[in-house]
Amino acid sequence: MSQRLILSLALLLSVMFAGNSVIGSQAAWGAQLAAPNAAAHFAATALHTYLPLILHGYPAAAPPTATPTATQAPLTCSELVSNGGFEITAGWTFPLTDSQAGYTADEHHGGARAGRFGLLPTTLVTRAEAFASPERNLLGEVAPAGATFSSGYQMVSIPSGIASATLSFWYRPGTDDIAADFQRVMLLNGVTFAPVQELLRVLENDRTWKPATFDLSAYRGQTLVLYFEVYNDSAGSAGRTWMHVDDVSLQACAVSTATPTPTRTPTATRTPTPTATPTSTHTPTATATATPTATPTPTPTQTGTPTDTPTATATPTETATPTETPTATATGTPTETPTATLTPTETLTPTETLTPTATATPTETATATLTPTATHTPTATQTATVTLTPTHTPTPTATSTVVCSERVGNGGFENDSDWIMPVTDSQASYTTSVYHSGARAARLGLLPTTQVSAVRAAGPPEHNLLGEIAPVGATYSSVHQTINIPANATSALLTFWYYPATDATANDFQRALLLDPISYGTVATLMQVLENDRAWKQATFDVTAYRGQNLILYFEVYNDSTGSAGRTWMYLDDVSLQACAGPTPTPTMTATPTQTGTATPTATVTTTPTVTPTPTATPTLAACQELLVNGGFEDSTGWTLPATTYSAVYSTERAYAGTRSLRVGIPASGTNTYSYSSGYQEIYLPADARQITLNGQVWRGSTAADSDTQYLRVVVRNGPTYSLFHGRFNSQAWESVGYDMTFLKGSWVTVFLGAYNDGVGGKTVMYADAMSVQSCR
Repeated sequence: MSQRLILSLALLLSVMFAGNSVIGSQAAWGAQLAAPNAAAHFAATALHTYLPLILHGYPAAAPPTATPTATQAPLTCSELVSNGGFEITAGWTFPLTDSQAGYTADEHHGGARAGRFGLLPTTLVTRAEAFASPERNLLGEVAPAGATFSSGYQMVSIPSGIASATLSFWYRPGTDDIAADFQRVMLLNGVTFAPVQELLRVLENDRTWKPATFDLSAYRGQTLVLYFEVYNDSAGSAGRTWMHVDDVSLQACAVSTATPTPTRTPTATRTPTPTATPTSTHTPTATATATPTATPTPTPTQTGTPTDTPTATATPTETATPTETPTATATGTPTETPTATLTPTETLTPTETLTPTATATPTETATATLTPTATHTPTATQTATVTLTPTHTPTPTATSTVVCSERVGNGGFENDSDWIMPVTDSQASYTTSVYHSGARAARLGLLPTTQVSAVRAAGPPEHNLLGEIAPVGATYSSVHQTINIPANATSALLTFWYYPATDATANDFQRALLLDPISYGTVATLMQVLENDRAWKQATFDVTAYRGQNLILYFEVYNDSTGSAGRTWMYLDDVSLQACAGPTPTPTMTATPTQTGTATPTATVTTTPTVTPTPTATPTLAACQELLVNGGFEDSTGWTLPATTYSAVYSTERAYAGTRSLRVGIPASGTNTYSYSSGYQEIYLPADARQITLNGQVWRGSTAADSDTQYLRVVVRNGPTYSLFHGRFNSQAWESVGYDMTFLKGSWVTVFLGAYNDGVGGKTVMYADAMSVQSCR
């Protein structure tokens, strides 16, 4: 910086800030400038005193600009708990027990509702099951006879890249007990439901709202179960324990890092501004002086229409834009010089080749320039054949075949999963005695020679899931699971095989229902019979009308007496719900052939633009993005492999493509042990996607004949789980798997690959490779 510039700045400061205690009076300021290093001293002094002013013109101020960046690191937080205020009936699962938890408006900390756990002093036992068999909670813990668990939970996934994760909630504990009962909050493993951490375990009687806060940052990158529970050692009216919970929140926060970069740009932009003054580099205007030589050709001004073609010359005009004043006239003249050469082309206009229209087509695609060659009269005779080919072009697009997905888990009852079998005197069970395929089926009802499975003695009558009460001595036997029919399904077909039998003539029944997953009310009665075929029969039902809904698929046998006479039973196997969806954008292509037919009698040039829209459809099919990271498992990124007794690993033992795959389960060379083995990855499904499809290859092998399983699931964050397959398979070959996830767009989902070994008998393993989730717009 020159001495004169510094002097000018100093003078300006003296006028604006005369008498300042740091710089002093004008006389003192002049004395400072007289010293040889006065400029440097002034700069240093003024820099710390009038920082905002100096930053606008003094280049040495650049280093201090880094200090504001420290202040620009805000936290971006997201809420991971769904319906933490319990204001709606969603997000939370409340297992069915004698003290089943639920929503309540009687007590609340914020809003109008809260969650209620345990047994209030004045309430009756909600469901009389304590006399049938002991309860189990989600952890697999068994309550002694007459004791009861009351719990509510939901899945939460803590992102891996966060700075902090804080769980907070308000609870209102109450008890009439002095021991044994408890109120607790836990984190469970998202797969095995094993305890990860016990956050709170108390027996408190404050009967007032209390806050609780826990730092969960250590669990970043993990999927966990947030679990609230109250335990009563007796369902009797004395010594009861309860708890209300409200305003549950899990805030995951990340530091914003993008903002610091703009803070340095202002300093850089100000320094060049003095150099901008020597923009006497109007030297390019010298080039403009050459352009007036073309001034003799200003007359063809009417050729302003073809100015589209010399757009290439528009690029040098941009260089002249800084000089704006001289180039205004000069730029017009050179553009007209090439137009003079174009005017003879207008003499060829009698050919009516409509070349100007051809110049319009290049604005859409360059392919239009090729179409005129095909538009000559010889090609016009071929247009009739062309009209046939467009009719076939929609068909190849339709060959992106209908994608179907299985909505029922463990439909063959080959393992002990997915189905819930409520405890009753005739509790349903898995059986190997009678089956339609595989090695097992489900048995419902009372067989003629079997004993009553659970003696209820003088206990209350049974309730089924619908809330229906069986008369004393009567019994329900049921099996059910929750299913989802995608909103975009074009068809949904439920099929199952059943083997009905009875010694009764009335009152008993075998039935299949669809229930509401919240109220357990009947949505549809698919079947209610009293049959004695004693042979396998297939039943099929079109349930497409229920697309977009969660439902409970419910099978039941009712016996009006547990006596040895007049019993009714049913075997059930191969339950399947196939939901299928097909592509919809292809019909838009059918409009193009109708225009080609009209083009033949007229100028063929007009038809070629109508054909050009067809390429515009191809980008929509090609505009896809891969959502999974490392779907080929060639490196060690993207996937989370939880540490278990026999953890999943990246393996070179076999691969569908490349050199590696993901192995879950225990290979033939491994030691058989009780273990879960899994790998998973959470991804976001774009809300604006037209279609989202999961595809991959799996190799499955098993020497077991028990409860070992292999499975592939899609788990919605804070939502339901959808099984692509869940069972025991031994194909020992690479097989393709596919799943249409379009109905889940706008959601965070976890793609989950796993295998379970029970540690006895044979071993079960699965390899996965070439996994892909494609989102297409």
